[in-house]
Amino acid sequence: MVKNVRTYSSRVKTGCITCRRRRIKCDEAKPSCQRCTAGKRPCEGYAPQVKPAAAMRMIVYTATATASPSTPSYPVADPERNAFQFFLAQSRACFPVEFSRAILQAAQADRAFTHAIVCFGAAQQIYEFEDDPDARARLGKLAMIQYGKALHLLQSPTSAPSSTETLLLCCVLFACYEGLRGCRRSAVVHIKSGLDLLRQCGAQTRWALLSREAMIALFTRLDNQVVELLGTSMYETLCEKKPTERAFAPRPLTVELSTPAASSRSSSESRAPMSIDTRLNHIFHRHLDMAEAMQALPDLPPAPKDESTPTSPTPLPPDDPQGQFPSDDMDAELLHIWHIVAHMCVAMAPGTAPEEAWDEFFPEFETIVSLAERYLRRSRPSGQKRRFGFNIGVIPALYMAGVRCREPQIRRRAIRLLAEYPRREIMWDSTVTAEVCRRVMEIEEGTVTCRGMESWERSSDDILESGYEGSGIKLVTRVRNVNAVLDDDGGARFEFQS
Repeated sequence: MVKNVRTYSSRVKTGCITCRRRRIKCDEAKPSCQRCTAGKRPCEGYAPQVKPAAAMRMIVYTATATASPSTPSYPVADPERNAFQFFLAQSRACFPVEFSRAILQAAQADRAFTHAIVCFGAAQQIYEFEDDPDARARLGKLAMIQYGKALHLLQSPTSAPSSTETLLLCCVLFACYEGLRGCRRSAVVHIKSGLDLLRQCGAQTRWALLSREAMIALFTRLDNQVVELLGTSMYETLCEKKPTERAFAPRPLTVELSTPAASSRSSSESRAPMSIDTRLNHIFHRHLDMAEAMQALPDLPPAPKDESTPTSPTPLPPDDPQGQFPSDDMDAELLHIWHIVAHMCVAMAPGTAPEEAWDEFFPEFETIVSLAERYLRRSRPSGQKRRFGFNIGVIPALYMAGVRCREPQIRRRAIRLLAEYPRREIMWDSTVTAEVCRRVMEIEEGTVTCRGMESWERSSDDILESGYEGSGIKLVTRVRNVNAVLDDDGGARFEFQS
């Protein structure tokens, strides 16, 4: 008796999408197969051919007896070397000079820095220049492998313990890498770890690569990012229970880390101007303190405005020489933008001033948008599709204009700039920010628009004919607060409170 023997054959995966779905043989004619044409069915074309991924290989670096301690640990394989060269040519210009010099100096002796530099160089190359899927996949894999190697060296029990300075510098680079690839919650975790570690540094901490003041300036900028982006929702993002006393950033960083030694500096040093980041850190923390205090109180009617006793804005803190990057020269237009933002924030006390009080700042918002427009047009290099920056940028200021300014033309100009000049400034993403501002505009104006820009780009005549009066706007409602909660998948949830 002969048994039936079932034969197996490999399934053909090169036919058109239509024939493969119908499970019939395809003649693979281009651009449309003959089977679909004869059957009068639309041929959906052919799926792109994916090249098989090369087998992963691990390179083990071992120190030789003849190696000199000053021998650079720079990569020798082509992909790693190319990413390292990209960092030298492009990436280091995005950071303060002191930080770039410090990590390049450290890479000569510590391979963890080399892996971190290669990781960031590959990630920035993907974001700023690459749209080809194969190139993005190749560079993305390289960045992830280098990221894992850097973390392994820093945490390995067999390697020499990393210094506090090494861990802090790596925290900065890791946070920027996670922000570049869109995993902003992971970036917040790195920033929080660095802030906690920096607060634990005592007088015995040795600062060989970067001065203590410069390190504080780095984390002041990162702290500003977290506070201004997340606000009171930072604990939800970190999946932590909100403590009765705020533990994540209890005080402005430079105030919390001030020491008697710092206060006893010479009079010439004490008269040094405070950096813009330090001023903003004080303002953002004051607003966060007030916002958390208001959340703890029951809803109360707004206090009547007493015209006889006009309120005066809280003055900025006195000048403090901490938090400075002497060679971190800011663009004049950016300085002007943030000077306006700082004084607007000082004048607006959260929870005490009515939301309509933002309408008094139409001239300031228009100046901010005009300055940002000039800056963005001038700062985009040719051939660069997107841009990453560590320095204080324009996205938060344009976000404020898009959310708080109810003058229709100014608001639309701000959203258009965010959409037309894609960039990431550590955790701020201009494309996501444009979508949030657009949603706020739709809620307040009572309109539902498409995702395309054309649906809301109207001329001033169209705006006047559709229910606007003069430079004002007939609002259906007002969005008083936007909360962002970041997740592990690189996304974000936004809550609009009206």
